[in-house]
Amino acid sequence: MAFQTEPCKNFKDVSLSLASLDPAPNVRLQVGRLFRGGAIDFCSPATLQYPKTVINLRIGDDSQDVPLFTEHQAKYLNLSARNGLEKYDASDKEVKRWINSCLIEIQKLGREDLPLLVHCRFGKDRTGIIIAVLLYILGVEVETIIQEFLLCEDVERRYIEMTLTPLVEKPGAIFRGIKKDKIRALFLDL
Repeated sequence: MAFQTEPCKNFKDVSLSLASLDPAPNVRLQVGRLFRGGAIDFCSPATLQYPKTVINLRIGDDSQDVPLFTEHQAKYLNLSARNGLEKYDASDKEVKRWINSCLIEIQKLGREDLPLLVHCRFGKDRTGIIIAVLLYILGVEVETIIQEFLLCEDVERRYIEMTLTPLVEKPGAIFRGIKKDKIRALFLDL
């Protein structure tokens, strides 16, 4: 199987993205624990920083015959939202359920399951939403979350604001059953 020599679209270590935006952040996400990106089908495990867990937010499974799964035995979760759903609209009940289901699976992880790679086709829409919600749980300031999202190609501020506004104003259903402290302990050194 031929691999890309360039990193996957919008691939980044989220902690390094945050550090580039704010050299003195209020929250320090640990380097190498949380990655985001686009489709991984033709990326080498090294390009992807050898994640131990992969969350695919696309419809359809990643190819299970790539070395990331066959040789490195990464844990694999497909947590897709249906096509046609306005995924950015976190005031929508179906979107809330999707975000909540992703968070429930993430909080089941232990440090031994890291690094975590969250990806979709282009690494910006579905991935941007889940990363934004995780950063919000971790205590990252909303403006910094927006700026991290804007580091991706072909995105607009108004979209991530559609996700963040309901989180800030009415977080209820999105965080139902979520143990935020467990998620914080996973990605931060407390």
